[in-house]
Amino acid sequence: MLRLLTLVLVIIAGCSTRPAALCDDARKNGQESDVDCGGPDCAPCAKGAACLTNEDCATARCAKRVCVVSSCLDGVKGGDESDVDCGGACGGCAESATCAAPTDCLSGGCDSGRCAAPSCTDGRKNGLETGVDCGGASCGPCASGGACARNTDCSAGVCVDGMCTSACAMPLISCGASCVDPRHDRANCGACGMACPPGLACLAGTCGVTCPSGTSACGPFCVDTQRDVLNCGTCGMVCAPGSRCVSGACAPG
Repeated sequence: MLRLLTLVLVIIAGCSTRPAALCDDARKNGQESDVDCGGPDCAPCAKGAACLTNEDCATARCAKRVCVVSSCLDGVKGGDESDVDCGGACGGCAESATCAAPTDCLSGGCDSGRCAAPSCTDGRKNGLETGVDCGGASCGPCASGGACARNTDCSAGVCVDGMCTSACAMPLISCGASCVDPRHDRANCGACGMACPPGLACLAGTCGVTCPSGTSACGPFCVDTQRDVLNCGTCGMVCAPGSRCVSGACAPG
């Protein structure tokens, strides 16, 4: 009995807990997965070192118990990827993929941790757009100054060197899909969308009275510039006292 008790004590004395890892002793000990690295106590291991889990590796990838570099085509979420083989350094993820930042997504939009679908109202150039929220097959045409790839990307129908330009020759201007003369267009008098009230005409880009045939509007008045000595030939051209206005020119009285 004494000998049995002695044997048990010897066995107990010979048993000890696993030694703590020493992360700088050039030996694999404790819970290290390789020499001085891995496990819960030491820094992650470099590429090529032994490992048990991804957490043992600085590359964040343990394959066949060896630390390997994460690949953007390996079918595994690793490295700084936000989803499998995309996000981070691997480039944009498709719609609905997990994301941490807008740059993780092809659409440039990360909403509530998921990549958002491209939209014609999201304030970003994405999807098939040629400009921000315009152009391409999905969105409406771009206004003058917007980016384009072909004429159909532009509201005015003209794409020059990747930029939408107005197809209207001076003095015409582009208002929507039409070229208008802002000097005389009642619906766009002086500028696009500047409509004249009922009963008024657009005269030199300003809404004014409508004058009968043979007369012209000079301020609020309709005058015959061929005979009016105060507006001879043109508004404001006053003939000298005693002179007459004949065929739009001042002549001696």
